[in-house]
Amino acid sequence: MGESPLEQELRRSRRFGRPMSVLRVRASDARDIRLLESALRSVTRDVDTVWVDRPDVLAVLPETDGSGASALLGRLRSRLVGRVAAEPSLRTTTFPTNGFTTRALLADLDGAPHPPGAPLGASAAPTFRVVEGGAALVEEQTG
Repeated sequence: MGESPLEQELRRSRRFGRPMSVLRVRASDARDIRLLESALRSVTRDVDTVWVDRPDVLAVLPETDGSGASALLGRLRSRLVGRVAAEPSLRTTTFPTNGFTTRALLADLDGAPHPPGAPLGASAAPTFRVVEGGAALVEEQTG
C-alpha cells in the first residue's frame, strides 16, 4: 500500500522545511458527505488534495501555514451556512507548528474543534532546528 496524500506532503514539507496544513471536516450527518466534499473542493487550490475517509473529508494544503488554513476555514464555513443537515466539525492542524509526524498531526485533529475566529496552533508547540544547511527540519527532543 502506498503513502497517503498526508504522508507524501509531510515528507516533502519536512525535506524542504516548508509549512503544510491539513483540514478535516467531520460530517455530523452521513447525508452531508458529498456536499462537504464539494464545498471543500470549491475553496481549495489545484495543488491541494481533497479526499473522503468517512465520516471525514480531508484536505492536504501544501505551502499553507496556520493563518492560511484559518482563512480557508472561514471560506468553507461561509459556503456551508444553511446548506448542511447538521453542523460539521471543522478542524485544522499545521506542520511544523502542531506536529512533526503524521501521528502527531492526526492526534491534533482529534482535539477540540476550533471555534470561529479562534487562533490555530497548539498551546505548546514542539521545538525544531534546521539541519544540513537549511534543507530539513528535525524535532528537538526535550527532557
